[in-house]
Formats: sequence, structure tokens, C-alpha cells
Amino acid sequence: MDRRGKGFPWLVLGIALLFCPGTLTAQVSDVAAGVTVDPDLRAAATDLLAMARFEEIHAPPAGKAGPAAGQGAVANAFYDHVLGGIRSSQERGPVYDRLSGGDSRRILRKLTLFQRAFLPLAWLVDRRAHRFQRRGIPIVSGDLMPVAGLPAPETPPRWRGKLAAGPARQLKDDLKAYKHRFWDRVQAADFHAAARLTWETLQMVKAVEEREGCHLAMVKHFLESLGLGALHAVRYVRDSHGEVIPLAKAFLAIQMMPLGNTLPMDLDAQALHARGIGLLVNDVPAIPFEAEWQRP
Repeated sequence: MDRRGKGFPWLVLGIALLFCPGTLTAQVSDVAAGVTVDPDLRAAATDLLAMARFEEIHAPPAGKAGPAAGQGAVANAFYDHVLGGIRSSQERGPVYDRLSGGDSRRILRKLTLFQRAFLPLAWLVDRRAHRFQRRGIPIVSGDLMPVAGLPAPETPPRWRGKLAAGPARQLKDDLKAYKHRFWDRVQAADFHAAARLTWETLQMVKAVEEREGCHLAMVKHFLESLGLGALHAVRYVRDSHGEVIPLAKAFLAIQMMPLGNTLPMDLDAQALHARGIGLLVNDVPAIPFEAEWQRP
């Protein structure tokens, strides 16, 4: 996608959503074909990014912000990460289309819209992260994995089961409870506790996969990303003497906004898994959250 071309309407839409919460809900629901975001988290992200911008404007001049000033390179990591996901879906989509006889199109379309919805906010987060990255604090750039090294789309899934209605309802309730508990910890800037809660929730989701013989790839992907971001935030807060807290909260809030969409997307993909088609399972990059959490 050309950032100055096709991506521009999404930038306008996202900025309108960010600074005018609640005004475009109906339009976004129509455009995103059922991909929704949490309005409370969106409002919180708005406030936090505004606070981060205020603190950036009033930060000490370069060279007086600490011993690490000027040591790091900046990156548009969040935007590039999301854009990489969109491009990967576009490149791999024809293979899934052939394997599924066209049945993958609806899921891939939703996935692409799901990814596009992140682009405007990703751009804003990257802008706020640059001043910390210049000081050698790699918030955002150190938290996202490149969309690379993925299994071939022809790779069959390990499991071919579909989560039954009862366990699916329970998992939906568990994820809803997790979201509230995680956000409580993030709001309190207790990022280590947020990471611990995420690790526990991730183990629960993996146990459901094993027990039910089904894949929950998108749920796990978002949990791993949230957990890694929270775990790294502990170090960023220490290294920045707390300056990074509003941005760290905003970054996590934005990632958590569409969490409610992940389970329905996984359940839709399980119909293809039953046919040996690894949609979603093959399409998310590995995230080293568990390895880093367990590191002494």
C-alpha cells in the first residue's frame, strides 16, 4: 500500500475516531464488516496519546534528557508491522482461495480490515515513540516482531477440531474478564502484574487448544503481543524515569481495543482447519513472550 495513496482514507478515518470518540461508530461497523473496537479503550488511548504529546512538547531539550540521549535510531515499527501483515495477507490470499475453493475470502477480508483499522493509530503511536527511541529506549520498535519466517500457506494445521459452543462461551467470558483485569493493572502502571496475568491467561488458552484439539491462533497472538509489551514496559519505565508511562499505556490500550474480535475470527477459521487448511495458524509471526517471561 502506498502510504500517500490508498492508505490515506484510513488515516483520516482513524484520526477522526481517535479525536472524536463515538461519532463514527456506525460507519466503522459497516466499513469493517463486524470488526469492532472497545470505545472505552479508544477514549483512554485518545487521552493518553494527548498526554504523551504534551509531555513531548514540554520535554527537556535534547542532550539534557539523560545519559542515553541521542543514542538510538527511530523506526515506524507499529505502522510497518501492521502494513507487513496486510501485505502478507494479500500475497498469501490467492493460495488460501485456491485451497478453500473461495471459502477463505470472507475471513481474509475481515483480517485485512482488522489490520487496516490499526494503521492510523499505529502511525500516531510511532510518532510519540520516536523521542524515546532516540534516547535508546526502544518502546514499540522493540516490542513488535517482523511479519516474516511464516510457514507456507499450504502447511496443514496441527489440529482440525472446532471449539464447541459451551467451551467457546466460557472462553469468551474468560477473555472479557482478562481484558478488564489487564486494563486495571495497566492503568495503575503495574506492567509486571499485567504481564503475569497475560502469561496465566495464555496458558489457559493453550490448555483449551490441547483439550479441545483446535487452534486459537489470533487469540494467542494478541495475548503474546500484549504480554511482551507489558513486560518490556517495566524496563522502559525504569530507563525513562517514568516518562514513558502514558505512551506505554496507550500502546497497550490500542492493541487491546479489538481483542473481542479475535475469538470469533478463530472460530470462523476452524471450519477451514477441519479441511486441513491452516488459515491464521500459518499467518501470525512468532512472539517470544513466554521465553522472555520465563527467563531468569
